[in-house]
Amino acid sequence: MRAWVINLDRSPDRWAFSEAQGARLALDLTRVAAVDGQAIPDALHAELCPPGRRGVRITKYELACYLSHLTAWEALVATGASHGVVFEDDIQLADDAADFLDATGWLPAGADLVKLTANKRRAKLSLRASPTLNGRALRRLHSPTIDSAGYVISAAHAGRLLAQPRRFSRPVDRALFDPATGASVYQLDPGLCAQQKFTDETFLSEAGRGSTIQARRARPPLDISPRKLRDELRNLYRKQIFPVILPLLQIGRAEENRIRFSTVPFRKEATGG
Repeated sequence: MRAWVINLDRSPDRWAFSEAQGARLALDLTRVAAVDGQAIPDALHAELCPPGRRGVRITKYELACYLSHLTAWEALVATGASHGVVFEDDIQLADDAADFLDATGWLPAGADLVKLTANKRRAKLSLRASPTLNGRALRRLHSPTIDSAGYVISAAHAGRLLAQPRRFSRPVDRALFDPATGASVYQLDPGLCAQQKFTDETFLSEAGRGSTIQARRARPPLDISPRKLRDELRNLYRKQIFPVILPLLQIGRAEENRIRFSTVPFRKEATGG
C-alpha cells in the first residue's frame, strides 16, 4: 500500500525524521504538504466551520489538519489503488511496519478504516480478536476515539468522504473514527505506531515535539452550567463506573458480541505477543 505522510513546510525536522524511519524500515513514504492553519483567512474559517457542540467552532489549526487529510485522500483516489495509508509526521513506527504496508490480505473484507495507532485513551473494542501478522490482531471499534496519526483507508471510503459537503464541525479524528457515521472501523492491537505524546519514548527532536494543533487550542472559559455538569457526570460514568460494570452487563451475551473497554498499547518490536 502507498503511504502518505502529512508534514508542514515549517516542520522540516519532522519530515527528516519520517524519511529516516522510512529508509530504516524499507518503506516508501510520500510527503503531503500540510495546510498551514496560520494561512487560513478568518472568513474561510467561518465559512467552512459551522459552530459545533456548545456553539464552538473547531480552530483554524484543526481545520488545517482536516484539509491536509483530505489532500492525502485525494492522492489515494488518484492512484486507483484499493487502499492507502495516511500518517502524520509525529509518530514512531514499529519494526514490522513494512509487513503490514506491503500487503492488503490482512485487511478485513469491507473495512473502511483500520486505525494503526496506539492510544492511552480507552475505547470500546470487540473482545474477539482476529489474528493478523506478528502477534497483532484486529478488533472492531465500537465507540468514537481520537488520534488520526496513522490509519489505513479504503479508496472507496475516501471517495465518499471527499464527496461530502465541505463543512467541518469536528476535528478529523473525531469525524473519522466514529462508528455512528456508519463506517466500518477496526483497530490494530497492539498498535503499529504511536505519536510522541502517547509513548514514553522521546524520538522527535526538541524542535519537532510541539504540536501544531494542540498548543494553539484555546482554553475554554469556565463553565458551571447544567449541561457542563451533565457532561462531567457522563465522563465519570464512562471512565470510572462503566469499566467496572461492563463484565456484568455482558453476562449471557455471545462471545462475538462482547466488548472490552481498554487502551491500545504500542509494540515496537516485530515479534512476540
